[in-house]
Amino acid sequence: MRTAIFSDVHSNLEGLEAVRQAGFDRGVERWICLGDVVGYGADPEVCLDIVVDLAAVILQGNHDAAVAGVQDVEYFNRHARRAVEWTRQTLCAERLGPLLGFRLTHSEAEAFFVHSEPGDPRAYFALRDEESDSIELVRVAYDVTAAGQKILDAGLPRFLAERLAQGC
Repeated sequence: MRTAIFSDVHSNLEGLEAVRQAGFDRGVERWICLGDVVGYGADPEVCLDIVVDLAAVILQGNHDAAVAGVQDVEYFNRHARRAVEWTRQTLCAERLGPLLGFRLTHSEAEAFFVHSEPGDPRAYFALRDEESDSIELVRVAYDVTAAGQKILDAGLPRFLAERLAQGC
């Protein structure tokens, strides 16, 4: 079975769709999300819906926890705090439930999963192939400009759009 392992969606619909399509193109049968479904980007609701429907396992990242109100945003930079506030206002109350239900860790067979952050402007996922006992890191291009423009159109800080283009 081929399993895609991804994280740091940060409400970036364009990046998520690129990863999802690249995974399907590679025969992915199972998806694991390592967290941060929401934050920074302008599409938290649709990204949350897609990930909840797609992934067999979803971990809670620090942005998910902050939006759900279970993690203090004191150490977040001002732009990240603004994105958390905006996302809280954008999501209806029942949307916070799934964020609260995400686990912090997951283990299976010889694998232990936690939240992490890559650092490349392309979207990504890890592809685990059990038959060949291999893991491949797959980076996929997507419309970073469109995702950045949506951030600006939503009234979020310009810094977040610029940060997206830098892969942060």
